Amino acid sequence: MDEILKENLNSDFRLFIKLNGRIFALPGKYILEISEVPKITKVLEAPDYLRGVIQYNQQQIPIIDLKVKLNMAKTNFTVNTCLIIYNEVVHDTIFQAGLLADALHDINKGKTEENDLISEPVPQYLDVLLKDNDNKIITINMNHIFSVHDLLKISNTLEKAIF
Repeated sequence: MDEILKENLNSDFRLFIKLNGRIFALPGKYILEISEVPKITKVLEAPDYLRGVIQYNQQQIPIIDLKVKLNMAKTNFTVNTCLIIYNEVVHDTIFQAGLLADALHDINKGKTEENDLISEPVPQYLDVLLKDNDNKIITINMNHIFSVHDLLKISNTLEKAIF
């Protein structure tokens, strides 16, 4: 999987993941790595969506449960659960985190065609509704899923983490 990512880093692609059986998309240009879920160190007094922290490239990064952030049930770890290392500027702050997903679905290279878009209202934290065969695919907008308050909470929580 990492070879595919390296090949596509500078192109317009989306990573499709599954959360509660639904397909969601993340902008691929912000994805650094996809891996199995390593041992997560729990942190006291963390928000419910923050499952803990891991060491990544000699830094502590938060592990975010996307399902909880999207008002779904907490992720149950299975053999298909994966960790996506995500790096993007959110609210003028570099935000690097591990995002939990139930499973990988696909990687889509290329631009979204006009006829792939669905005109349906979606919450602000979701960007675009796409169609792929019979599936509706929701693109997650990280700038709207995390408020400035969330980023401060995550930062304060990371300061309390002990390795």
